[in-house]
Amino acid sequence: MTKSELVKKLSAQFKVSLTEVEILLEAILVLITTSLGERDSVKLTNFGTFSPVDLPAKTINGFSGKVNVPPAVSVSFRPAGALKDALNPQRRGG
Repeated sequence: MTKSELVKKLSAQFKVSLTEVEILLEAILVLITTSLGERDSVKLTNFGTFSPVDLPAKTINGFSGKVNVPPAVSVSFRPAGALKDALNPQRRGG
């Protein structure tokens, strides 16, 4: 599902304008991005946790020789049990 599709579905479900949903969704994404940029995890109950992860500098062998890749920050996502259960119904019964 794309961001546009999500906006359309939320707009229809809650009977609000596409513009209102777009503004709200963008605000949510900015808050999540800002929190991760400040090195804070974002936990969404029953969905999962987004956490910033440090990637160390490394050297890789490319076609033109060795390439130095600088350290970076990435994001990991750990799904909550409820999300795993929703995706794998057979998991619930044991």
